[in-house]
Amino acid sequence: MPRPCWRPPGTPAVWTNAAGGAGALHQPTGIAVDRDGSVFVADTGNDRIVVFDADGRFVRAFGGPGEAPGRFRRPIDLDIDARGLLFVAEHGGDRVQVLTRAGEPRWQLTGDGAPGGGFDAAAGVAVGPSGDIYGADFYGHRVLAFTPEGRYRRTIGRPGRALPGRLHYPTDLEWNSGRLFVADAYNNRIQVFDSDGRLLGLFGAPGSPPGQFERPTDLDIGPHGRIYVVDFGNDRVQVLAPLPVDAP
Repeated sequence: MPRPCWRPPGTPAVWTNAAGGAGALHQPTGIAVDRDGSVFVADTGNDRIVVFDADGRFVRAFGGPGEAPGRFRRPIDLDIDARGLLFVAEHGGDRVQVLTRAGEPRWQLTGDGAPGGGFDAAAGVAVGPSGDIYGADFYGHRVLAFTPEGRYRRTIGRPGRALPGRLHYPTDLEWNSGRLFVADAYNNRIQVFDSDGRLLGLFGAPGSPPGQFERPTDLDIGPHGRIYVVDFGNDRVQVLAPLPVDAP
């Protein structure tokens, strides 16, 4: 059963720079926390990545508008893998860039080799437990999977409404207990797949009662398995009970 919708009662800290300093953010959309506590923010409106320390102090920024490696067009989601590489999904650049944490470009994933062509707006990125890389293809209504070296491996899901396994504007991805959770935003649900792309199950439906969604755009899973979903159209975050490890 879903837990009650969660609206935080207080805000312990706000990281911003209204005076327009080097760390000032404009329309930030994605975030990733490194093992040392460093916080990487997709500063989407400024086409760059901004790094803060664990206490919110500005450390550095890199990127800027452009299509060259290390430049960005609407970076929207981030992940950091076990090797310390930073993955940046570019909604406007139709790619996932792979960089060092200092912002040095390594390679990029465009989806070349995938049936139907490459990314049409990369909306989300997640690195699986084996190092495989997964990217949400927003306008392609699918998830593209790559090897740790960046070679296309498989496609998960296909375009469609209502039917299980069909995706309609997927926006975010999260790995937990060997399962890939996909925010199937415009189908108003979360779908769960295994690493081979087989559908394990789904939850959610259009609506406003607890457990229902209106465009779930982002999700994360806490250390005890609780599922946190940004319920965009209902102006809330929902906190759902963990799925049993042996459940689909």
